[in-house]
Amino acid sequence: MVTGLVLDGSSFEIVAGPDRIGSRRRVSAQDQALLAGIGTRYVRAVYADATDDVFVTLGRDLWSWLEGDQGQLTALLERSSGLMTFEVRGPRSPNEAAWAVLRAPWELLARPDGGFLAADAVSRFCVVRRLGVPGVVPSPDGHRLGLVFMASAPRQQRELDFEAEEAAILAAVDETRVDLVVEDTGNPVQLGRRLADLDGMPVVHLSCHGVNRWQARADGQRVPALMMEDEIGGELPTTAADLIEVMTKAPRLVFVSACLTAASADASGHLPP
Repeated sequence: MVTGLVLDGSSFEIVAGPDRIGSRRRVSAQDQALLAGIGTRYVRAVYADATDDVFVTLGRDLWSWLEGDQGQLTALLERSSGLMTFEVRGPRSPNEAAWAVLRAPWELLARPDGGFLAADAVSRFCVVRRLGVPGVVPSPDGHRLGLVFMASAPRQQRELDFEAEEAAILAAVDETRVDLVVEDTGNPVQLGRRLADLDGMPVVHLSCHGVNRWQARADGQRVPALMMEDEIGGELPTTAADLIEVMTKAPRLVFVSACLTAASADASGHLPP
């Protein structure tokens, strides 16, 4: 069941499980412009290292839009207790209206007379974006978590603090509760071979640089890609299709930590959510 906002073409509903809150609303051209404007202000605030009050103002503007004339956001929050995951679900192939809503910085939502919803330690408000309807998720097996971690940092790219990321994983899970394998080549082919030697692993965590508009050929389509390493440590743009090809036994979860991987290939001028 979804708690949050469900988009269908150029209109949306706010739902709490099986119940719709308020009426269905259309995302007009004016709405798209408003949300795009908030996104632009958000980017400027990030690059300007703005103070919290700037971001709170953005969050209150988002609140006002989602609240609407029917008090829909207030009604949604009144139905929640404890941890609240606010899902923004769009169609698998969003149109411009849906993208405008998906790209908005919902993590900044703030009450008109208060601060960020995400700052409330009791409700622990968090945002999840999804394209399409989720499939059936298999139940966990009886084994402890197994995770392969690989960082890629080609010579042409800025060095990443991947050791801190690895340490954060161990701190969060505890090394006695996870089978952690580190693949240090940064190369997708070697990653695939390592996974094959292990007969697969439930989780693969990739940490690298990413782009959303990589062009393989001068006349080719621009696609998202991860900047991984070739055999000698040079830059090797790797698409989702490339990763699927090397992972002969698919993991249950692939976690990607890379810039711009949350942005669509046609996106420019804004930060990914």
